Amino acid sequence: MNFRIVRVIPVVLCALACLNARAESIVSDLDALAPPYNDSQDIPALYREMGVVQRKAFVKNDRFLLDSHFSVDFSDGPYTMYALQLNPGYALNEYWEVYLNIAPFFVSKPRSIVAKVEQLQLENGDKATITFSKPKLQYGAEIFWTPAYGKDSMIGDIVVRSDSFLKAGVAMTQFQDGSGMRFFGGIGKSFFLTRFLSYRFSATGAYAQTILDGTKGYSFMAFLELGVVGYF
Repeated sequence: MNFRIVRVIPVVLCALACLNARAESIVSDLDALAPPYNDSQDIPALYREMGVVQRKAFVKNDRFLLDSHFSVDFSDGPYTMYALQLNPGYALNEYWEVYLNIAPFFVSKPRSIVAKVEQLQLENGDKATITFSKPKLQYGAEIFWTPAYGKDSMIGDIVVRSDSFLKAGVAMTQFQDGSGMRFFGGIGKSFFLTRFLSYRFSATGAYAQTILDGTKGYSFMAFLELGVVGYF
């Protein structure tokens, strides 16, 4: 009985080898008639690039930074405040950046509520007024966390690398008649134009002290910040 099994095994192996050779021959003939399809030939460059969405634009680790931007106030206060900020910073690694927050000057513009109040007359005959202590200077510190990298399509096939960030900070604002604290945080995005320059925007909320009618108090303020960042 065992002798018969030994004689059958070579026959089975030979049959399997013949089937395998025949299958390879059929596949070779089909490849000759229809070459393998290369899907990358019909896919636009914009979508082929999406396979490397998370690749970073460049290494920021240990680089000095300069964040220069305009800040526009969208709060409900009597004055709109515009500020130019020049924030020198440093990239601790690929995810964390620290900055000095410096606003060397502000421009304050009265809103329509100021003119309306000044048209009112008090019982003693005086005109109603809103006394607002204008900001002159701001200095503080802030920290950025940039956990997400990606790409954004702009116009046509133009793709720009970017990162998204969260930020938080604290600052002291000098007014005409005193000073006040400001605690702020925001979310934003940087678009890398070159290896040395990016365009950055952010939406920021602040819990800040202002001086209105001679009284210092905290209020919520919203800012839109637009500017550029240099990498050195």
